[in-house]
Parts: sequence; C-alpha cells; structure tokens
Amino acid sequence: MATGGISRFRRRILFMIFFDLDDTLLDHRGAQDRAVLAWRRRLGPALVPHSEKELPAVWHAATVRHWAAYARGEISFAGQRRRRIRDVLRAPQLSDAQADEFFALYLPLYEANWEIFPDVWPCLERLNAQKLGILTHGDTAQQLRKLDKFALTPRFEVVVVLDEGGPRKPSRAAFETAAQKAGVSAPDCLYIGDQIEIDVLSARAAGWRGVWLDRSDVMVAPDGIERITSLLDVSFLLG
Repeated sequence: MATGGISRFRRRILFMIFFDLDDTLLDHRGAQDRAVLAWRRRLGPALVPHSEKELPAVWHAATVRHWAAYARGEISFAGQRRRRIRDVLRAPQLSDAQADEFFALYLPLYEANWEIFPDVWPCLERLNAQKLGILTHGDTAQQLRKLDKFALTPRFEVVVVLDEGGPRKPSRAAFETAAQKAGVSAPDCLYIGDQIEIDVLSARAAGWRGVWLDRSDVMVAPDGIERITSLLDVSFLLG
C-alpha cells in the first residue's frame, strides 16, 4: 500500500505518469546477478577472483560506482563498462580493447536473463485510461529492446532514453526533456522509480511528483517521501 504523506496531491489530476525502467519495470538486478555468475563459469575462477557467493555484490557495487561517474559526465558509457571489468577482475592493466572483449562475453548473458516484474502488466491494465511514459537512462538501443521484448512499447505514449551526449538523471534537464516531449507541465507529471536520490528527489526538484518504489519493503520512507512497495499500488496514488 502507498505510504508517506500523499494527501496533498489527491485533488490534482495527473496528465502523465512516467516510470523508470531498470529495477522498476524490469528486474535489472536479477538479470545482472544471473548473468555475472554465468560469465564467471565461462571465464573460470582463474580469471574471476571472486567466489560465486561474492561476485554478484562485487559486480553490483562496481556498476553503481562507475555508473555514477558516467551520470556526472566524467566518463563515457563505454568507459563505465571498462571500469567495471577492470575493477571486478582486479586487472587495471587491461587495455580498452581487452576490457571490451570481457564485457562482450557478459552482455548477451545479461540480455538473455531479462524479466519484467510480475506486477507490471496488472499495473498497466489498471491504468488503461491513463497516459503513461518511460523515462530511463542508458544505451538507447538496449533500453528500447527491453520494452520491445515484453511488448511494452505500445502501452507508453512517450519513451525518453537519456543517452550519451544529453542530460541524465538526476539533472533537472532530464525531467524537463521528458515533460516537453510529452507536452505537459512539470506539476502534471508523476514519476515512479526505485532510487530515492536519482529518481524521487530529482523528480521533485524538477517540479514533478516523485514516488519511491521500494520492492524490498524493509525500509521506512524518509520524511516527506511517498513510498509504494508494488506497482499495484500506483492506482491508489490517483484517488
């Protein structure tokens, strides 16, 4: 059930609901964990200096760290991939070409493990009359393939992928770009995402309504943060 101070928004009609993609609609972390374990089995323990138990957390930490640098504009999209490989393999000496080869072994395993969360389609069915959009960041072609694989694309009127060379979350410009593409004003937009800083607070800073999707349901929402634990709760936000 939705929690965290939503009453002041209840009388406002929302013209657009935007969703984040990774770990909101698509189980990115699950796909990543399964893929990196398959990658380790393919490379062998001699090349990957982490146990199967350790590796998913190590890979995730490297992903978060270097993605943040990419989001700040400090490195390229390819650069954050290479840094992940060097960190995880403890091999700073790897050339760009070598790091790219290692990542190229991981990537199809990740894509083969994509799954959407089971509450996605029930949520979309409940919102059948509502205008919906996607606001995500990453490689445009890959993000669009995620939507296409699960036949989600037709359900969204606007799909905005924040790719290299443009604004990225958590910048205000990222949300302004999405609102402009949808032809709506900031106060008419709701954003559902799984990260408090990057999704919820940045949406609110841009004048949107931001709601935190906390699938783990183990944390108390910080003061002033609206929280839901399932996409089935989104419809309750509109009452």
